[in-house]
Amino acid sequence: MKHRPTWLALWLFLVPFCAVAQETRQLSTAAGGTVAYSRDPNTVILSLQEDPGEVRSEDTPSVRVFGDGRALIHYPAHMKQAGDYELRLTEAELDELMRTVAESKVPEIDTTRVRERKRTVLAERRARREVVHETSDATVSTVEIDLARYQPTASAPRRAATRVKRSLRWSGVEPDAEQLPEIAELQGLNQVRGKLRAIMERPDRRKLR
Repeated sequence: MKHRPTWLALWLFLVPFCAVAQETRQLSTAAGGTVAYSRDPNTVILSLQEDPGEVRSEDTPSVRVFGDGRALIHYPAHMKQAGDYELRLTEAELDELMRTVAESKVPEIDTTRVRERKRTVLAERRARREVVHETSDATVSTVEIDLARYQPTASAPRRAATRVKRSLRWSGVEPDAEQLPEIAELQGLNQVRGKLRAIMERPDRRKLR
């Protein structure tokens, strides 16, 4: 005798699939591309760590943004804001942040190529006897991203959206972006860095300890 599946059995079968679907949020970008990020409260989808040039230390200012919008902020003991803080981004704020990551093309940055481009531009300026600013002991910024899916534009429909998990490290990204406006990758990286710095400095952050 065959047994027909009950509604309970069907529900138990489908729940895991529904849960997986709800764990990821997908957004469209201005260029027609897509970006998706995990909604898992334990997954860090974006982070920033900054090592100030004047004080090299393993204990550095940082912010980690989780999939549910929670942000954990840390300032080391030697800083005025010393301590750990927490705040929660709204869904709209989190969407805007992740769209910025995608539209800035940060997931595609080739830091080796960008450094070569920087050397070329500065060499050309020196050859023209233009003023070139050198930054010593610049802040080293590390931006880490974890995207469930990323597709830059709709102009390449055959290009499959892929997961992107990267760590991008740059010394002096803010002064470099200011001095080298022609290098789009630096503008994009500094834009994302600025968004994360703004989160770190928000007045609605709550001190944990």
